[in-house]
Amino acid sequence: MGTFRTAVSTTDSEYAMAVLNDMYSGVEMEPHPEKFGLDLSAVGDERFAILHEQWTSSGRFQMEPQPIVIVVEVTEGAWDCSIGRTPVDTTRPSLFPAAAADASWQDSFTVNGTQLDARQINTFAADHFATPGLRVAFTGSAPVSMSLQRSWEATTAFVRDNVVTEEALLSNDLIRDRAFEILISCLLVTFPNNTLDLPAGHDGARALPAAVRRAIGYMEEHLSEPIRLEDLAGAARLSPRGLQDVFLRILGTSPTRYLRGLRMEAARADLRAAKPGDTVATIAHRWGFVHVPRFAAAYRDAFGENPSETLRG
Repeated sequence: MGTFRTAVSTTDSEYAMAVLNDMYSGVEMEPHPEKFGLDLSAVGDERFAILHEQWTSSGRFQMEPQPIVIVVEVTEGAWDCSIGRTPVDTTRPSLFPAAAADASWQDSFTVNGTQLDARQINTFAADHFATPGLRVAFTGSAPVSMSLQRSWEATTAFVRDNVVTEEALLSNDLIRDRAFEILISCLLVTFPNNTLDLPAGHDGARALPAAVRRAIGYMEEHLSEPIRLEDLAGAARLSPRGLQDVFLRILGTSPTRYLRGLRMEAARADLRAAKPGDTVATIAHRWGFVHVPRFAAAYRDAFGENPSETLRG
């Protein structure tokens, strides 16, 4: 898994828009035309990123739903934000879930951000709570207590000031994995979500057998490609029958159903971040769901709404 390091400093609002739309989808910005500046840095891998942004302008920023969760901490200045019609308290670390957001400001401000992939959050929670298919739903944007807020600030400061600043540490898979896991762990206990009242999984719940981890890793790496049971068995170093047995015993489902769930999550993320011209059919086909009515029925069972409703957002 590769890492990335991005740094941008510009007074050109159109160039800033291009950079932001490379990072996210559906970004719209209305800066003051006579005064604009953006200094941005981002460091991480495909699962998480540590961000720093300094804006010099007045303006407005809108972003479509993304397949990520971002926590923003304002360090200088102020901005006004909302998620849908719900205002956000930006004087505290603010969580923006995979939903549309709107922000406006009248002067310069500086923020630190922590970005986490929504699918990885779900996978982590499902493993930790020993609940296959668990999907994390955040129900608020502010930390549940001041003590947990301080813990979140200390955790993100440690990762920002130590792990991502040292290339030797950032490029070390073991250290980066631990940083990723502690960020998600802290996120799940700090911000309101549907896992706070769940009992902990049985001892060793996260210690999935190596064969299962290898099979799931192969699924995630080749999610948009045709995958046969034999491919997964080869990655897991088991026979097809052995792979099916271990999935049923450990996760309570078959490898093909687990794969189908991952692709359903991917389709949901694409529906949320759809671009003009995208349809339910094109997105379903993108993730291997050939029969659209069956996809819609399975989607409704999984998420409680029709894919067309998600697409309309």
